[in-house]
Amino acid sequence: MKPSILFINPASVCTDHLPIPPLGILYLAAYLRQHFYKVGVLDNNYYKFKQDRLAREMRDYDVIGITGTTAQYKEACEIARTAKENDKVVVAGGPHFSATPTQSIYDSPLDYVVSHPSDLGIRIIWRNVYSN
Repeated sequence: MKPSILFINPASVCTDHLPIPPLGILYLAAYLRQHFYKVGVLDNNYYKFKQDRLAREMRDYDVIGITGTTAQYKEACEIARTAKENDKVVVAGGPHFSATPTQSIYDSPLDYVVSHPSDLGIRIIWRNVYSN
């Protein structure tokens, strides 16, 4: 059985941000759906859910994928901690994590950091983690 993934776009600390949809994770979600994965997308920059609500949203997924800029890094780490408390595999990508992959792994509870191209990277991780 293929693992399921919930992609989360963390809230930003910038109050003057533009309401731009998280195109990176939307692209990945579409790509993985084409390969018959169960995929969800949650834009927490829009919803601003607290960690207890995020934990409920994560319940039906095996993997939590987090994107983020530097302005989203603190919330991304909080989401990663919540995911690990709920026994989820946590994968991060996006501008901040791609620019600082080693630091991101050491400074936060991430299992993996994916740099570009992320569509290939996430499938390689899944093949290594979930292969029988």
